[in-house]
Amino acid sequence: MTENNVFEDYHGKLNPLVLIPKMGASFKGIHQLEWTVRLLERWQYKTAMEQLEHLIEDGTERVNALLLKGEVYALFEYNKGALEVFERVLQEDPDNVYALTHLLMQLKLLSIRGEKLTNYAQHLKRVAPTVYNKLQTVFSFIEQNKNKTDFLVTTQPFDVICVCGHFLYDDGTMPPALEERLKKTYALAIKHPQATIVLSGGAVQNEYCEAQVMKQYLLAAGIDEKRIEALETAKDTVGNIIEFMDFIKPRKFQHICVVSSAEHLPRAWMSFMIGMDEYVYSAYVSAVAPSDARDSLVMKREHQLNYQTVLRVAGLFEKKDIQRLL
Repeated sequence: MTENNVFEDYHGKLNPLVLIPKMGASFKGIHQLEWTVRLLERWQYKTAMEQLEHLIEDGTERVNALLLKGEVYALFEYNKGALEVFERVLQEDPDNVYALTHLLMQLKLLSIRGEKLTNYAQHLKRVAPTVYNKLQTVFSFIEQNKNKTDFLVTTQPFDVICVCGHFLYDDGTMPPALEERLKKTYALAIKHPQATIVLSGGAVQNEYCEAQVMKQYLLAAGIDEKRIEALETAKDTVGNIIEFMDFIKPRKFQHICVVSSAEHLPRAWMSFMIGMDEYVYSAYVSAVAPSDARDSLVMKREHQLNYQTVLRVAGLFEKKDIQRLL
């Protein structure tokens, strides 16, 4: 993968400004980077990256411009490029905690072991032990649960059923994978008539809102509209967790059920568990898929995405979140 086949400017019908989470939010207060962040929020990625290069070349907020570039690379899973950028930061600012944290994540994703990994890990442990300890805890949590299959160990009734969104076809119809999730959701709604159903997903790949399309399916199936909450701004799994937790936080639920595909379920469950820690919320979390069958190629992709997604939810990805730990 190279930068040239990753970044393009968006010219479609969507309004990216309504979707969460926002890219580059940590750099919004830096005057020289304000316009670049606005471009990123509007999905003008090619133009934004060109602007960042100019700022890096002329030395204007050079370190912050490099950090933002590295963050964007990491979000787009251009891990080799992100690794190189964060190493450039450390050449100028050897104790930069944000760069060190990201470097360890990129090394993990690129399966780079040995002296380089050890040296960076030990350096982060010296300059920011709290960040290092949390990072290692999350790494261990992912390793222990990335292949998890059994999420139901209690018969306690569900209070709320949280359904993760999925892309829609360009005509607004659902792919089979999403329809299967909703069939499972319907069955759970019948079995747990007291449960609120929370649907998360914005208009991400086309003009159709995932949560609204899911809601219409459940209404047509006979589920009472009063039971359904459609949350419409998430653009990815991290956005799903933010929406779910913002809904759940003011309420008291004892048993939460997450619904997604079998391949996505470990990532969704881990993100939900970490999200509850971040929001200081306590409840039992189950997770259910329409089928236990898992595609091995999809699972390989999910294993890569686990680190980025769970670390983002844990507050170990954006500069502003890592700074809170210092």
